[in-house]
Amino acid sequence: MIQRIQSMFLAIVMICGVGLLIYPYASTLPVTETSNLTLMPTTAHINANAWFYGAVFLNLLSILLAAITIFLFKNRKLQIKITYFLIFINFLLFAALYFSNSPNNLSAILIPAIAIASAYMAIRYIKKDDALVRSADRIR
Repeated sequence: MIQRIQSMFLAIVMICGVGLLIYPYASTLPVTETSNLTLMPTTAHINANAWFYGAVFLNLLSILLAAITIFLFKNRKLQIKITYFLIFINFLLFAALYFSNSPNNLSAILIPAIAIASAYMAIRYIKKDDALVRSADRIR
């Protein structure tokens, strides 16, 4: 069911991804104005480096997979596999933000770390749910 606790943890992963789209992970100080770089792909990022495009792709993939995983509650084994892959994607996003040569990105690195922790907690509760269903099947 969608109202289970693992769905809440997966929703936190989605919220972290959307927050990373909006939250500025770096500040640039050109001569005329200060601009904040976010992971929202706009025309201001035409000259961005490969780390930026990789981080945008990983973030959008993370949001999409978390949304899909919430609705896979009937297939718990697939839900666990996709959530493990979600942890891997968020770890790569964490690394991409860390190595993106941005001076102010330490606070933005915390967002993928929260997503990793939430995905791990979702896996724990999916496994508990699977064990509960198996024990109920054993009783019948």
